[in-house]
Formats: sequence, C-alpha cells, structure tokens
Amino acid sequence: MNKVTLNTLRAMAKAHPSILWKLFYMQCSRAGIKTPKYLLTFDCDTDLDIAVVLGVHKELVALGINPVYAVPGQLIEWGIDTYKQIADLGAEFINHGYIQHTTVDDHRTKYVSTFFYDEISEKDALEDIDRGHEVLVTRLGVTPKGFRTPHFGTFQRKENLAFLHEKLKSLGYSFSSSTVPSFSYINGPSFQNNGMTEIPITGCPTWPLGILDSFNFRFSGSSKFTPEIFESEMLKASQMMSRGSLKRMNMYADPSQVYDWEGFFTSVSRFAPFAVANFSSYLEE
Repeated sequence: MNKVTLNTLRAMAKAHPSILWKLFYMQCSRAGIKTPKYLLTFDCDTDLDIAVVLGVHKELVALGINPVYAVPGQLIEWGIDTYKQIADLGAEFINHGYIQHTTVDDHRTKYVSTFFYDEISEKDALEDIDRGHEVLVTRLGVTPKGFRTPHFGTFQRKENLAFLHEKLKSLGYSFSSSTVPSFSYINGPSFQNNGMTEIPITGCPTWPLGILDSFNFRFSGSSKFTPEIFESEMLKASQMMSRGSLKRMNMYADPSQVYDWEGFFTSVSRFAPFAVANFSSYLEE
C-alpha cells in the first residue's frame, strides 16, 4: 500500500472513522457478501500458552466458538501432546513459521518480539516457512491451507507479499492472513494477490486501523487500551454485525492472555451466531 493511500486512510480514521466502515461495507457488497461471519484465531506465540490453551479451547467450543490456531512449529513441538489433542478435536491449524518469535516472563509483564521476517534474509524466511509446514504435517498430521507471518504489519510491503505468496503457492496453500486492517478498506475482507487469497485482520470499531487484540488491551499498559475498552469495542462490533453493517470479522488473541479474563469469553460469546470454524468457511458466502 502506497504512502498516499495510507495517509489518506489515517486522516479519515482520525476525523471520521465511520467512513472507513462504510468503505468496508461497500467492499463486502461489491464482493457479493451478505451473511455476517466471525472468525477467532489464536496466535500461540509463547510457551505460556501450552498450559492453558486446551482449557480455553474447550470453553470457547462450549460457547459456540471454534478457534483457528497459528502456532510456531517450535512451540508445537514443545507442547505436542496439547496441540495434538486440539488438532484431533478438529481445529484448523495454519502455518505460523517455526521459530518462536515472542518471549515473556512468567508474570506476563514483559513481552519481547523477536525474529521479524523483514529483518532476516529471504533464505532464512523460506526455511522458517518450510520448517513450520513440516511440523504441522509430520507432528500434528495436518495439511495446512494457509499461513500467517510472525508480527502483523512488519512484512506486508508489495515486494514482501509477492515473495511470501509465491512461496505459499509452491506449498499448495490457498490463503494468507498476514496483513493489517488498512488493506481491508481498499481491498475488502479478502483479496487476490499474486494468485493467493490474502485475508486482512479486522480493525476496531472506534479505531478502524487498529487491531482488536488481547495484548494491546490487556498488557500494553496504555490508558487508551484497557480490558474494559476491549469489551466495549467487542460489544460495538457484535452490534454492528447483528444489524448487518459488519459482514466479516477476522480477529486474533493469545490464549495465555485471555484464559483468566471472564470479560473476553463474554465478549466473544456474542459472536456465536455468526461464528465459523475455519478460513474456508470465512471466505464463502
């Protein structure tokens, strides 16, 4: 996305965020999308997720929500018994690379992001994608259809996506979900790029260019983003979906950041009437 377009979207989001949601609605209409759909994905980026993810999964399934999982291969190996149980329950797993790319202390007070694709060689990025694919196939018995790049928004320039999508095509993948909300207001909830379907993450009702995720609203320490504001934003989004003004919502969280957060489960449960269990269903009308 060029700077002029991005700056225009930023100005619109600051002055009149509702305009971006009207653009999103128009893009959905142009694509023939009529039925609202909600998809929750879990990025299990730390070893803290291993101890809680199965319980979180079962609680959400009981609420009518079936999450999709993006887990680095290295962490799947560390928690193979747990992730194998989730895969055996029918959850979709997508390739999230191999190397663990986030560290955190035991008290969840300090998160450090590492291993950015835009900071490593193309050779190392290709190797990480291949190793992540191999773990899913050989350890979980899963044939992945899609991929998510580590760290949203850091590997989405035109040349980045061309490189990424060409690699994913060679693996037989059909989609990627590696781009931030700004792409959805120009291209819709999904778009074709280099022969690959790209599915941007969905923005916040109040801050349409921002991501409605568990880290920012619970662990960033910002007074602007708090758990209470997250719950309020989720309520707004569910109301938008109920009245038909939000046709698609692709959001993600981390299990270790929500397992003890009752408000998260309450918020997500509102989307049960619209929930789908995989990206293929999300893309269908």
